[in-house]
Amino acid sequence: MANRTLLSRNPLSFALASALVVSAVAPAFAQEAGNEVGGKNAVNLDRVSVVGSRIKRAEVEGPAPVTVITRADIDREGFQSVGDMLQTLTQNTTSSFTGDLNAGGFTPNAQVVNLRNLGPGYTLTLINGRRPAQYPQPYNRDNNVVNIKAIPSSIVERVEILTGGASAIYGSDAVAGVVNIVLRKNYDGQQIKLTTGTTEEGGGDSVNVEYTGGKTGDRWSATYALQYQANEPVFASQRDFLADTRQNEIGLAVNPSLSLAALSVAGRNGHTRNFNSLYDAQACDAFGYTTVTTATRGTYCGSYTQPASRSIQNKNQNFNGYAYGTFDFTDTLQGFGSVNFYKTEAKSSSGTEFWATSSDRFTSNRSGATTGAYYDSNLRDIIQLQRVFNPFELGGNEAASTNYDEKSFDVTVGITGTIADRFDWEASANYGKYEYTADRPRLLAKPVHDYFLGPLQGYTTDNYPIYALDQSRWNSPITPEIYRSFATRVKNEAESTSATANFNISGDLFELPAGAVGFAGVIEAVRQTTDLSSDPRTNQLRPLDGQTIFNLTSSGETHGSRDRYALGTEFRIPIFSNLSMNIAGRYDKYDDITAVDDAKTWNAGLEWRPFSNLLVRASYATSFRAPDMQLVYAEGAASYSNIVDDYSCRSGTGLGQPAGTPGRTRAQCNRTTDITYYQAQSLTAGNPKLKEEEGKSWGAGFVWDIVDGMSMSVDYYKIRLEDAASQLSSTYLLQNEANCRLGVRRMVRRSRSAWIRPSART
Repeated sequence: MANRTLLSRNPLSFALASALVVSAVAPAFAQEAGNEVGGKNAVNLDRVSVVGSRIKRAEVEGPAPVTVITRADIDREGFQSVGDMLQTLTQNTTSSFTGDLNAGGFTPNAQVVNLRNLGPGYTLTLINGRRPAQYPQPYNRDNNVVNIKAIPSSIVERVEILTGGASAIYGSDAVAGVVNIVLRKNYDGQQIKLTTGTTEEGGGDSVNVEYTGGKTGDRWSATYALQYQANEPVFASQRDFLADTRQNEIGLAVNPSLSLAALSVAGRNGHTRNFNSLYDAQACDAFGYTTVTTATRGTYCGSYTQPASRSIQNKNQNFNGYAYGTFDFTDTLQGFGSVNFYKTEAKSSSGTEFWATSSDRFTSNRSGATTGAYYDSNLRDIIQLQRVFNPFELGGNEAASTNYDEKSFDVTVGITGTIADRFDWEASANYGKYEYTADRPRLLAKPVHDYFLGPLQGYTTDNYPIYALDQSRWNSPITPEIYRSFATRVKNEAESTSATANFNISGDLFELPAGAVGFAGVIEAVRQTTDLSSDPRTNQLRPLDGQTIFNLTSSGETHGSRDRYALGTEFRIPIFSNLSMNIAGRYDKYDDITAVDDAKTWNAGLEWRPFSNLLVRASYATSFRAPDMQLVYAEGAASYSNIVDDYSCRSGTGLGQPAGTPGRTRAQCNRTTDITYYQAQSLTAGNPKLKEEEGKSWGAGFVWDIVDGMSMSVDYYKIRLEDAASQLSSTYLLQNEANCRLGVRRMVRRSRSAWIRPSART
């Protein structure tokens, strides 16, 4: 499989992905009301709706590739979650599948779907064909996604995966594909299932208890399920290749981290600039560190094993309840309803905490500006400190854990019926809500600053603050009690809702010589809301005091709503007995503060069956994606990153550089020891003027049923995305600022996926 990126002219951005996918599998069977679809007897079965079309049909395979994971697959393979199921797909990208592996990321307790590697936001995830409430915490700070971790396996009847554009059927976000999770219904009987397990290398002990039941009467049916699931965390220390940075599989030579360092910024009093100025062998031994001498840092204490204390799988305790019922009012009119409840308590651990003057807002000059370093009256030099607190100092690996408390519910009621024995219709209303709280440990900036540096003694002539480092405290491990004296808990809270009213109808319009013309139509109204509130102490504009949080910026406030109305139609036209065409169109109207207004999409597909066991198919679809609500309504999400001040570097001015300093290239300045290389805070706010992203999808392939129980499919796909919304990086902004001030026009990299040429707008 090959993925490529195509550049564009400013201000457009295109992403292009194409691949040839070959698979040989046992055929999957979709189930509904006890009927199986697929295989050589498919023509004798009732028709059902499968993702990718609202027209009921007997065949799972259509003009676009569809993969179905059935209940039989789930039971046979022992899948414990929807995440386990989707991880087995070649269409899914596992690199951004789970947040557990990134305990310091923005969504470390969520799992997402990323079809075709375009990003989680470009795959539409549905439950029973409806949009659930999105995860309240945005993925990678910008993308609103669905947390599939909140859907336990016990209530799943099947999972349908369509790869390709499908906005003409489902609306926004269906760019790379659609994942439709169909929940269980019409179950008769009682079942209790207990699963326990562990991992070969340690950690991850798990228990899963499922109860599924159902009853039926003359005019009613009920299906219900309860599930409890718990698992212990897995730490990097329990995996050899993660426990020690020297154990990397590529044999890369690495130096230990700067775990206990006092770097000389000015190189005074016999010190070497940028070298460690305070080495103590006994301190190294007390911490269990390794002594190392390098050409860049001199002799210092460092650790090869501190990353080992991070969790790579969260500790979880989940509870889920589900109920679905039907009641037949008449032979042609049925009411139905369902409720799904999910609650989880989870932990992720970064294992360690750190403190450094480079991120300390209390290490500041007379005017209050952070200096990143200070003058040490004992060492008689400008010093920059960095100190890592180990798990044994904090109270164990889980002492620095972030706690997650999440719960969600989803309620659906509706009526289905039949008109003139030809058209099936359904009217439904759905409401879902997801609540999220993250409670994480963090250092208090002033107490930890005072613990090591003591009182301010004044300022140097070049405006650095003067302190005297308490070397006995610096070189001695702290106790958990000391840690708790300058630590606190930071709490972020968020919730999201989704309300949907839907009416759809499908059936045969009339007969043609080659068969009946199938029809489906849908009318839909959706309202989404999002509310995100960060701990007010992380607001960087808040006055400094004893409650100021060290090195943690606010995710800000995000509050907004979006209303959407849609009308769509679809036709399946038999041209010959073995050739048919599918066409669909949809109109979406947005009522929010963005520039989207409306979107029109369509698709077309051909199915040719020259033989009973061979399907040749081709499809074309347009798609669109409305801007993420986080990208629209965010009031200011902050982050830190290392930057190069391009103008100071290339002009040789500012930042304490002597007059007459020659300008250098960015490559020369892009190193940690350069005066123009430092850490900076960026603030990202939403843009209400964003318009929709537009896409086009092409696909062609064939499905060959070789023998009973084995088939082969070959598919080529190509997805092109235009007007992609993305965050402008600090590098892009600083390079263009320097270009403008220096009067230079050049190509600069805007993001990982696009290059642009500066224009008059730069």
